[in-house]
Amino acid sequence: MLSDRKRASKLHLAAALTGLCEIVAGTILLVLVLSGSSPAKLPLTVLFMLLILVGFYGIVFQPLIYRKRLHRAVTEQYKSADYFKNDVTVELYPERIVESYADERHVFRVGGETEGYELLLSLLREGGEPADLSESVVDDVKAIRENELCYLFETGRRTVILPKNKLEAFTAEGRHGI
Repeated sequence: MLSDRKRASKLHLAAALTGLCEIVAGTILLVLVLSGSSPAKLPLTVLFMLLILVGFYGIVFQPLIYRKRLHRAVTEQYKSADYFKNDVTVELYPERIVESYADERHVFRVGGETEGYELLLSLLREGGEPADLSESVVDDVKAIRENELCYLFETGRRTVILPKNKLEAFTAEGRHGI
């Protein structure tokens, strides 16, 4: 499975290569049209110039404009979200994940049918607390994934993120949550 950065890098490369192909094809076709005498010279010239412009857009948009827009949108959402203004605690148990922040507490059910369930079990130390599903369960965890920075607990509607650097500090102390 490709990491998110590698996948994004491949998409950026594909956009740049597509843009480069559009520029080369547009330039060749434009030169051919301008060197000949055709009654459709003006419309073809405009069409091939547009192809060249679309190529430049593909090369410039992905690495410059898109990244800046995405960074700005994420920063604004981060600043406006109440979720990030509080400490978040994630507790891991064999049958559930509990996420707490501010006055809210969300319980997510986990089981053997959950994709990546072994990953959760490998994070738990021996003799974890027994399941207490008396709390109201918000949703079932559909998949547990990991990348180089964090563990992702996906429910379908949302994802609980557990940074690896925070988990390592607490597991060293023999605790389950962060």
